[in-house]
Amino acid sequence: MKSANIQTSQVVLVCLGLFLVSSYGLDDGMWPTPLMGWNSYNSFKHALNETTARETADLLVSLGLRDLKYQYLIIDDGWQAAERDSDGNLQADVAKFPNGIPSLVDYVHSKGLKIGLYSDAGYRACLQDVPGSLGQELKDMTLLAKWKVDYLKYDNCFPADRKHLYNFNYLDSIINFPVFVQTPPERERFGAMGDTLKKLKPEWPITFELCLYGFDHVEEWGPTTGHHWRINTDPKDNWFSLVWNFDTTDEDRLALNQGPTLGWNYVGEMFTVCGGMSDIEYKTAFGWHAIVKTPLVLGTDLRTIKKGDYGHSLMTNPGVIAISQDPLGKQARCVFQCSRGFTSPFHKNFWASVQIWQGPLSNDSWIIMVVNRYFHSQAFEFDWEEDAQIPIGTYELYDVWTSQKLSKVTVPGKYNVGNMVKHEHVLYKLRPTES
Repeated sequence: MKSANIQTSQVVLVCLGLFLVSSYGLDDGMWPTPLMGWNSYNSFKHALNETTARETADLLVSLGLRDLKYQYLIIDDGWQAAERDSDGNLQADVAKFPNGIPSLVDYVHSKGLKIGLYSDAGYRACLQDVPGSLGQELKDMTLLAKWKVDYLKYDNCFPADRKHLYNFNYLDSIINFPVFVQTPPERERFGAMGDTLKKLKPEWPITFELCLYGFDHVEEWGPTTGHHWRINTDPKDNWFSLVWNFDTTDEDRLALNQGPTLGWNYVGEMFTVCGGMSDIEYKTAFGWHAIVKTPLVLGTDLRTIKKGDYGHSLMTNPGVIAISQDPLGKQARCVFQCSRGFTSPFHKNFWASVQIWQGPLSNDSWIIMVVNRYFHSQAFEFDWEEDAQIPIGTYELYDVWTSQKLSKVTVPGKYNVGNMVKHEHVLYKLRPTES
């Protein structure tokens, strides 16, 4: 009976998804699967310069990352000069980029890569007192299109003036908690930029990242405005930040409003082997990014990565990347011992649980992630139907990380994962057997 209920609920979700797609969605064909690339913020904040940007472009190629679809090199806050030029245009900080942005764009493009720049939906950028693009959307994007910039990261600071980082509408934020709203509201400021990029698209298409931390119910209007949208605070290089951000993805309002014709929930660039977590935690982080279909954007200083080392093996694992890029584009969700949502740190399962996350893949397959959120080792056995909510049938079971076929499993039935150390995970793919 439970299997029938599960299948009925899946049909309902599919129908709801079709309704959402037909009702709204940018649906310009640019991103049928999540974007992959590299962003400077985690490793450099606002200190990236032209030399390091060129070195990173070279490394995206020599490390084999470009050929795995890591094709975007995104320069975050700090590339701009403190003032606009005499014609009112944005200009590069010549101390950091002495040859200018067009020269760097040409270099990055010559490597078979694409390039992104940062701006802000306010009066200045978040980290430095350099101009934002609020009220200057057409001028600034016409310039980026002239330069052949491929991507815009658009941040959410200083919406009211150059003195106050945020300008919360406290009444609206209380009414909509845990969703926060500023004045002017995000949908107005980011909508203006989205409209501008749509007008310029015939001249030069620019991928649009809405970096607004899930504010102002972005799930309601993000799909008609941009290609992916940040849904959480800036990720940090620690376990608490990691699990909190992924719990945030597991809300109905977000999970049901993403996909190939809508756009993607984005948890931010990854801290892969940056030093703040264990190797096991970094592996869990990478697998989690893949299963929830968030853009795979590296934040590591690639000068520290060597071919064949541990970090490189995570970034380049073909099985995990294939899960991220699965054409069905359905976000995996927690189904056992969950702690979903912005307030998840107040739930006991946030700190002490073995969770099961699962989601559908193309060709009637399923992805299963079992993650030990305890701060100690934990043995675990689960039931495929009751706990993992897999439809009744017979499947071939694969370890995604190794691509090894493990066994044939029958649902209903139990499976023993064995002992997992602190914060370890296992990642399984279930492929239906031929009838």
